[in-house]
Amino acid sequence: MSSVLEQAGYHVLLAENGRKSLEICRNFAGPIHALITDVVMPETNGRELAERARVLRPDLKILFVSGYVDRGIKDQSEGGSCAFLEKPFTAESLLSAVEAFSGVAS
Repeated sequence: MSSVLEQAGYHVLLAENGRKSLEICRNFAGPIHALITDVVMPETNGRELAERARVLRPDLKILFVSGYVDRGIKDQSEGGSCAFLEKPFTAESLLSAVEAFSGVAS
């Protein structure tokens, strides 16, 4: 995902896990427009990560990706500050999802 986004002109802050993601949210001096996270991860799940990241950055847009349909997240994504992209997906569908929900074009 990061290489697709970078090739499209996005600046990507890559984290290997939820803890690192929160460190970036806490310490990165510039704006962070979106968080893309898998729903199922070790240590913390995507929903918990999103909640904790939003405490640090309340305007953060969240794109959840998963191979499993999570009804709660799909329903939550209808509010506009979250979106859901089901795996597997193409580079084009990833870019479309990021542009559609974040308002940030590459």
